[in-house]
Amino acid sequence: MSFARQTKERLLEIDLKDCCGAAFCCGLLFSHAGRTKKSLLRTELPQLFGLLDRFYRQQTGEALPCLMPSEDKLPLIIAFKEPEEESRQAVLDLFGKWESKGGKVVPDPALLKKECCRRAFVRGLFVGCGMICDPEKEYHLELTFATPAQTEGVLAVLSRCKFSPKLTIRRGRYTLYFKESGQIEDFLAFIGDNNGMFELSNIRIYKDLRNAANRKTNCDMANLDRTVAVAARQVEDIRLIAERMGLDSLSDELKQTALLRLENSEMSLAQMSRELGIGRSGVNHRLKKLSELAESLRAKDKREGEA
Repeated sequence: MSFARQTKERLLEIDLKDCCGAAFCCGLLFSHAGRTKKSLLRTELPQLFGLLDRFYRQQTGEALPCLMPSEDKLPLIIAFKEPEEESRQAVLDLFGKWESKGGKVVPDPALLKKECCRRAFVRGLFVGCGMICDPEKEYHLELTFATPAQTEGVLAVLSRCKFSPKLTIRRGRYTLYFKESGQIEDFLAFIGDNNGMFELSNIRIYKDLRNAANRKTNCDMANLDRTVAVAARQVEDIRLIAERMGLDSLSDELKQTALLRLENSEMSLAQMSRELGIGRSGVNHRLKKLSELAESLRAKDKREGEA
């Protein structure tokens, strides 16, 4: 089962106050109503029919004038009973409380007066037309609508709820989306999916820790590679000096340092410092003098070769 499906099923288990049922159903149908005259909505959640029927009975005392969809194949289509237009109008009169205003299709303001009802409306929106990716793979949550007027209406509601999603248009449909994990966590908490919010938060923390560990490992490996490369050059310099001049020609301090490096090419400056009984800067100074001496020998060879 997908992460999005699990999220929606958790949301459907939340108990709604009496005042929130109409708001939830309004959000649920907001992006579906009017697509066709024969069906109310298409969904992969069979429990939605029972939920709509329950709220419809609470308000009217009658059964939802729709046909129970067959669960043989997905998506499930909740179709209106005949006469279809009469059934459609009865459902939309109760749950389709939105209106066109200033180029937007907005829900009835009376429906969203309370904070709990605004949460229920947005929860219904997500169940109806939302999608969330598995956070193990990527952070992405979106709501998709058929018209710009619907999209603008939802943006107004989300703005009132302190959310600022981004907008994109794909294949003629309008999508509001969040890409940051913190925004998605806040959205899930707002619509009541605390389990999903905590799961996403735990995944984010684990990813952050893993990425930090990887960065540290990569940094340590890069430092080790540099140390090995520098030590290899130092050994090469000392071997050149030994071949051309002999190590006995060096001062006792440089000879001691040269022999230690030759015998321990993997030693760090700190380890050499402890062996020689001097500071790291002292070890570095001696190795630098050996390198300069080797470079002077190479330069001499070059001059003689050109002559």
